[in-house]
Amino acid sequence: MTRQHWATLTAGIQVFRRGKFYYFAIPKNGLTTFTEFFDKRKWQRVNLWNEFSHGNTDITIFAHIRNPYERYIKGVVESIISKDLLQPKDFDFINRMVVENPRWADYITTAVTDDHTCPFSNMIPSFISPYQINWIPLDHPEFNSNFLLNHFFREHNLPIKIKEDRVLNKAEIEAKEMREILRKHMYRRDEYAEHARNFFDRSIMSEDMQIYNHVMRQYEVKTPYLRSVALQEEQYPKWKKTDLYWHKPIPKDSHYIDWIKHEKDLGLRT
Repeated sequence: MTRQHWATLTAGIQVFRRGKFYYFAIPKNGLTTFTEFFDKRKWQRVNLWNEFSHGNTDITIFAHIRNPYERYIKGVVESIISKDLLQPKDFDFINRMVVENPRWADYITTAVTDDHTCPFSNMIPSFISPYQINWIPLDHPEFNSNFLLNHFFREHNLPIKIKEDRVLNKAEIEAKEMREILRKHMYRRDEYAEHARNFFDRSIMSEDMQIYNHVMRQYEVKTPYLRSVALQEEQYPKWKKTDLYWHKPIPKDSHYIDWIKHEKDLGLRT
């Protein structure tokens, strides 16, 4: 799938603005938590096309990202159980489906049905490069995503902060079990499953995976610097709760210098 022009743009992204900063809230990437967070702080909801179709370049966009396959699996489950005003449905449906009709399960796990299963790259207009977005991973192997978001705020002198354990719309145990059943079904080893998955990879998920892999490679380089930031916060736990959080200098050690050099090499910083 490819990114769209305005006439066929897939709905899904909600955009919040404050000054030159724009947050893209993407379905199944913490949308409930972060729409509530920015709404409460009176960030303006704006129309994606109207804001960006006129060549405005003095902007900073940020958004959350997770492994596209995990996002897709979460989206499939939500599509199945939450169509009717989020009323729980038959939680045993997927388990029975996989046993009784595995080909239907193959269809369910390779179909795009709504915003929850649509590739996020298809929601980004063609005049915005996904590589100009400041992506914040929800599944970093070492750092809490809200820690990473708060660090972004500090880097850009935005005087707001989110609690590091703040998560809304947590999945029910049954939904998590349904995801695991689908995950095992998608990655089983048989010829049909591998053929369907390969087609799905190439035709649906390829751009999302390229973006995600690019982001995680950048965070691999940034990890030593982030460890320095985390260590600073551990040493000064009290000022995290005060305005000093935004005024305390970010540590600029050798890891910071290496990260800035890496960004310059990529042309992300002048």
